[in-house]
Amino acid sequence: MKNTEKTNDDFLIQKGELDKEFKKKIQDFVYDGEFPTLTAAEEVEFYRNRALRNKDDILQKVEYIKKYFKVKAKERKIPIERLIPLLEQFKEEMYTIRLMDITQDWWQYCISVRETDVALKLEHTKIYYDHPDNIEHSDCMQKENVPYLASDQSFTIYTTRAKLLSPEEYGKLHGVSDGTVRQWIRRGKIRSAAKYGKEWRIPELARISAGHYMSASYSWNEELPDVPEEFAYLNMYNHVEIFSVKGEKDKWRASFDDWKHIKEDRDEYFDSKVKERLELYLMAEPLVECENNYFGEFRDKERPVYEHD
Repeated sequence: MKNTEKTNDDFLIQKGELDKEFKKKIQDFVYDGEFPTLTAAEEVEFYRNRALRNKDDILQKVEYIKKYFKVKAKERKIPIERLIPLLEQFKEEMYTIRLMDITQDWWQYCISVRETDVALKLEHTKIYYDHPDNIEHSDCMQKENVPYLASDQSFTIYTTRAKLLSPEEYGKLHGVSDGTVRQWIRRGKIRSAAKYGKEWRIPELARISAGHYMSASYSWNEELPDVPEEFAYLNMYNHVEIFSVKGEKDKWRASFDDWKHIKEDRDEYFDSKVKERLELYLMAEPLVECENNYFGEFRDKERPVYEHD
């Protein structure tokens, strides 16, 4: 089903003359799911047919996840020989815990798979609709909007953690010295490492970013303690993305934003040493989550996965 509704500003889209204010208005409009392709009754039926609502749904989904990652392992550089045992352990633990059958609409379970753990979440969900990749395309108003389940509130209720390794153990696993492993951590090639006291510990599922620097995304929901003075503004925000600046050697952009939109976004530019100090603080702080560490989130019986690369 395609949405053919026009707006008074269609002539701007057709001419490719979208100004920034109108572009933001259309983006917000689409992101908020204002172009539904299902009626309210159909949305409820869609949710009931797809949501994970009991233990049987969860156990079946774990089996799917194992098959999924066996196919995706090479493409996404996932250590499948270590992930499968962790998923099997998670499944065995699901048999032993008491889980309620969800009867209230718009709640569901979700299985989150990361380098650090496999977690079961209880989520409040709603239906979103896929938005156009580029709203400046002249046909953006006519593209089909595919419904999918997504969370607007989430609570982790159970976690099966990956085994933690010392730099020496992780280095032995990958045929390098512990000094090389520490260098990888410092340069952002391993982002799921965590500080325990003065020592780094690395999940056995941790991937190594090969070649050039990969952009990073970090988020936090509580005030961060012991923030270094040079990054004193961190607690004004709750999310940062770090990128290399194209065409610039040894220059990095850190884009800070506040999901509640109380503060204006902020861009800072760093050299490698300052960027490394920022990332090392964020990785070592338990309240900070690195979104690069996700393998995927599974909350739908039919839609395969929400992936994080």
